[in-house]
Amino acid sequence: MATRHAGRALAIATAFVAVALAAHRASAQAHTGAATAHVDTVYVPDTTDTATAPISPELALFEQRRHKGAGWFLSEAQLQDEQDKPFTDVVTSHFPGVRVMYGERLQTTYLVSTRGAGVGALVANGNVVPCYIQVWVNGNFIVDGDVSFLVTSDLAGVEFYDAARTPAPYRRPSGQCGTLLAWSRVK
Repeated sequence: MATRHAGRALAIATAFVAVALAAHRASAQAHTGAATAHVDTVYVPDTTDTATAPISPELALFEQRRHKGAGWFLSEAQLQDEQDKPFTDVVTSHFPGVRVMYGERLQTTYLVSTRGAGVGALVANGNVVPCYIQVWVNGNFIVDGDVSFLVTSDLAGVEFYDAARTPAPYRRPSGQCGTLLAWSRVK
């Protein structure tokens, strides 16, 4: 069954590339008046490779942001290398200034920033107030910020930004201590 689907995907991808090349040639010829060079070879990924699994549009945007390099990122390959570790251990070991804070009776788990000292770490009655990192999962804002449900092996990508670099769609007033975006694997 998977081979049949892979064959269809290859046929669709090949057709898409052929149409795109034809459109490009026609556009170039219309603008320059000259025919463009014919492309004989088109690279299409091997459909038996498990690394070329389908990705969601959101994960495609993750990849674009990762290549721009404005934040800190964990790819699916990196997450799979650490799939047996708790999510909080993985993010605290890879993202600067991220620490874990446990809620009442260890029922909830929050991510806090150690880098928000000037902005979010206010002093109340002599105690430092935690600077909570805002959390989004698959594009949904997690209102209470609890990350105890996240499992490393279920994720395809994780990205972390300081307040200044948080992508516009994820900016909220509560994001002054940083933003974590987690994306699930496509199953």
